[in-house]
This record gives sequence, structure tokens and C-alpha cells, in this order.
Amino acid sequence: MREVIVDREEGFVDLTFDIVECNRHLVGSNSIEYDVWAKGLYEGKTVGFGLLLSATKKLFKPLRIGIGINSLGEESDNLLKVLAELYGETIPEQSKMKEYVPAGFFVLSNVKNKKDCFDNMKVDVKMFFGNTGDNDYYCEHFLNVDLPNKIIEFREKDEVYRENIIKCFAF
Repeated sequence: MREVIVDREEGFVDLTFDIVECNRHLVGSNSIEYDVWAKGLYEGKTVGFGLLLSATKKLFKPLRIGIGINSLGEESDNLLKVLAELYGETIPEQSKMKEYVPAGFFVLSNVKNKKDCFDNMKVDVKMFFGNTGDNDYYCEHFLNVDLPNKIIEFREKDEVYRENIIKCFAF
């Protein structure tokens, strides 16, 4: 397993993970779901997270893509601690990542109604976590999913969301 690439360009903390597993499931004739595991090493520890991705093309309706972050257990708990360290946040040592963190999203890539878009191209997504009415937990983040090249980029949108990312991911 390779090291997670940590890029601190222009003050942002961006992480690049390898996709170590990707399971694709057909759900009916109009939907595809993916279970994706993104992992890497950071200072000798395995860190990672799971993604649940879905793409649906229904007749006479636009493409619908869904996304959520899944815990992989200890690897995701390690990732939570690494994110806190990189973001300059303090969390209790026993902190754990939530089993599932749903996200609102906006697809930045031009996918043009292709239900198999994840299979064919890099898909860039802007994710929204927390409650938009609760400023204590609301945050945004970018996620670039490149299944063809087996890479996931977890890219910071703005430093002001660091504390809230940790709050949204931890329990």
C-alpha cells in the first residue's frame, strides 16, 4: 500500500488515496451503485474511508448521483485523527469516525446523463455535510473520484470548515 499524498498547496490540505477495492452493482436497469474503499499509509498507519456512490438515469429525468462516506473501522478512525492533526484541531484519543456520513452534493464534472459516468471518467463533486441551518456543523469539501485510475482526492474547499469536518465525521 502506498503513502497517502498530502498536498498543502496554497494553505489547503488535500489528500490523495489509492482505491484498493471497488465493487459495482447493477440496481435494476437504470441504476449503478459502487462500494469504494480508499486507503493509504500515513506515518506507518493505514488510513482510509469507504464511499457509497450511486448513479441513476431514469427515463425523462436527469441523472441523479448519490454519495456518502462510510467508516472502514480502525483505518477510518486513524484517518479522523490524521485529519485533526493536519487541520490543527484537537480531538480525544478515543475518537472514532461515524459509521456513515451522508452528504449533499453538487457534481462539478460534465457527466451528461451517463449512468456509468464513474466507470468512464473522473467525477469531481462538491460535498455538503451537516445541517445548513446549524452553522456549528455545516461544512463543504471536494471529492474527486477517478475510478479508471483508481484514485480518490479528498480536497479541502476552505480552511474555515476544518473544525466542522471533524465534528461531522466524529462521534
